[in-house]
Amino acid sequence: MVNSRRSAMTWKIARVAPGTRIALAAFASALVGCSATSITPAPAPTPVTSSSALAAKHSHLSGPIMTENGSTWTVKTATDHTYTVIITDTTAFGDTKNPATKGQFRVGDIAHVTGTMSGSTITASRISNVGNPLG
Repeated sequence: MVNSRRSAMTWKIARVAPGTRIALAAFASALVGCSATSITPAPAPTPVTSSSALAAKHSHLSGPIMTENGSTWTVKTATDHTYTVIITDTTAFGDTKNPATKGQFRVGDIAHVTGTMSGSTITASRISNVGNPLG
């Protein structure tokens, strides 16, 4: 019985990519002589729920400001994705050479937003005015 199992395993290993044959051969050798009742299934994985594992990433995007509603704007990128921009008390506007204020940005202006991205929402740390293509 062992020889027939080994023969069947050898045939199946021959059909697998060469790089995985060694690992499969070692696994098959370990299984020879084992009964099916001695194999214990692995426990189900625990869902990731920690805040560090789900942490947002630092990112940036550019595009025209589509809407302004208080501290929430929408910006549409060149790839046709619309993002919600959250403005906080710590959001800086402009840059060191060209400081700006929130009031200097209008719908239609091209904004470059840097901040923390989570899904389609970015909490802005800095917003720079790239210009208004319509003048």
